[in-house]
Amino acid sequence: MHVVSITIKPLDILMLRGVGEFDPSSRGVFSYASSLYLPRPSTLIGLLCSIILELKGESPHSHGTWDELLNEYVNLLNKAGIKAIRGPYIRKRDEVYVPLYIGKEFVVAELRQVKYFLSCPVEIEEVLNGKTVLSYLCGQGMRPELLEVIKCKIMQPLIREKLNRDGIERLGIGLQGRSEPAFKGVKEGYIYTARYVAYPKNVDIAFETVFRDEKSKEDFKEKVGEEVPVKFGGEHRIARLRVENHSALWRYFKKNLGKSFKYALLVSPLIVGDLADLSNVNFIGILDVIGLGYSLAVHRRKPIYQALLEGSIVCLRESHELKPEAFSQGLYELLGLSGKYESVSRLGFGSFVPIG
Repeated sequence: MHVVSITIKPLDILMLRGVGEFDPSSRGVFSYASSLYLPRPSTLIGLLCSIILELKGESPHSHGTWDELLNEYVNLLNKAGIKAIRGPYIRKRDEVYVPLYIGKEFVVAELRQVKYFLSCPVEIEEVLNGKTVLSYLCGQGMRPELLEVIKCKIMQPLIREKLNRDGIERLGIGLQGRSEPAFKGVKEGYIYTARYVAYPKNVDIAFETVFRDEKSKEDFKEKVGEEVPVKFGGEHRIARLRVENHSALWRYFKKNLGKSFKYALLVSPLIVGDLADLSNVNFIGILDVIGLGYSLAVHRRKPIYQALLEGSIVCLRESHELKPEAFSQGLYELLGLSGKYESVSRLGFGSFVPIG
């Protein structure tokens, strides 16, 4: 497997948008936007394709539909020799931190500890009867009393990476213009509030890029260089991008190759065009509606789809032996949906890690 890790070091607070429009010109008392904790694959693939276009000296082609844009993304990945991207996740030193929903509470926790606390037999006889947390939840569902036990007695020791979203709030206005002497006029109705996410200094956003062969990988690394400044997320905040051979998420996969697993933790959303595709899928987590971002090339929003959110746990119908190709193919393959969602899977959706 020819994998490199692309890490993004935010140099400022970030606005990682989810569903819906946000514009100070929106009419009403005021406009409001709140950043996601983690970027989604749509943000990452937009950044990666911009880099590929710049390296090739090309401009984005005009497109009228989502299918046309999707084909353009896939063609750009093919030109660069990229099979798929996987992630994102948080990297703190050499440790992998992944999203996890405990009930409706969202946390970013260290992967090895998540696997331990969810998969090992935990002796809480009055609730679990000697079963693992995962096997009990998938068999019995999320009972309120069990959720409290998990929060207080099982998940409490987890090392969580606190991402500060609640305290970074800014109030903005739109200016009409300047006049003499030094007077600023404010546009009526142009007032907005935005909540941003701030990452600790020792934390990076990372995602893995899987190449078709060694030559494609080395060509990409040589052309991009070791470190470049990039504009990332909403409002084009400055970040530092690095291309590294040290791929923490792929390393976790390699350690578990050949082992059997039945439970998969989603690192990125599993989007579906039809809820019938999830009718036979057992999961612990949140099913919601997400947007796939905004196309700067044609100034148009991408579609909105239903998705099983990152941090959700999927119970597969049967145990599978973890093989190398599962890393690049994602969860769609294991659910028998690869043909229908092959393109979005290559863009990073449906990324997962085995946890039991």
